[in-house]
Amino acid sequence: MSVCVAAVALGFLAATSFCTSQTAAQPQPPAKPRKQTVIGSYYAVDPRFEHAMQERIDQARRDLRAQRKAGRATAYLSVPISSRGGGWERTNLEISAFTKQRLEARSGGTIWYLNPGEYQIVQVDGKEPDGGEFLWMWTEILAGEDGLGKDFDMVYFLGPTDVAAFFANYQRPGERLTDGIQHYVERQTSEEFKRAILNDPERLLAFRRFYHLRASVAWSKGAHDEWNIFVRINKKRGVGEQIPMLFDGRALSPAEMETEIERGYELKP
Repeated sequence: MSVCVAAVALGFLAATSFCTSQTAAQPQPPAKPRKQTVIGSYYAVDPRFEHAMQERIDQARRDLRAQRKAGRATAYLSVPISSRGGGWERTNLEISAFTKQRLEARSGGTIWYLNPGEYQIVQVDGKEPDGGEFLWMWTEILAGEDGLGKDFDMVYFLGPTDVAAFFANYQRPGERLTDGIQHYVERQTSEEFKRAILNDPERLLAFRRFYHLRASVAWSKGAHDEWNIFVRINKKRGVGEQIPMLFDGRALSPAEMETEIERGYELKP
């Protein structure tokens, strides 16, 4: 509420005025508590999601152990899921499913890739989980109960050539990546995609630019945290027992495998 008072003195050339402002303070949502992971990192986690997160952790561990029992090696596929940077979540889920299938076929079925897009956390009380909930959960899955990542034989970080391989499915002979992206857009029929992207020229331009120039884990906050998780695991495991890390089809150097990058959702100590 704002109150203004003006005082004017007769015979003077000036008037003085002053205003007093009384603004009701807006209530702020309570800060989420910090929750520690098995490797000592912290994330902001809403306690209401703990049951849903534990269900996904248990599911992933069952699936990993079943694949090991079947004689397959296990790998984690780190992919961007959210629409950050100009992408689209549904497109990212399609790319992650395609890449999983492509990599498994390339291994002759000897490696099983855990695709995070298949382990999404459900809403709780009508609320969507945030990055803190997802990355606390994924830290527990990736690091495992002992913090040494023993459920995984390798990790693969999605790169631009992986994304290009997805859009190549939409290219005609002799066409370029940009043509494949355009044909993909033309085939989209969902009202949500039309409303959010096709009917917004700036958003459509950002979509094309993202998948042409930026599509990889490099712009994913969650993938940044996942990179650091494996770096810390590898430092604990020591030379000779480290988990192989690949980016865009290339094995990382020893220096890369032991170098942390900018945090995503992880809280500072």
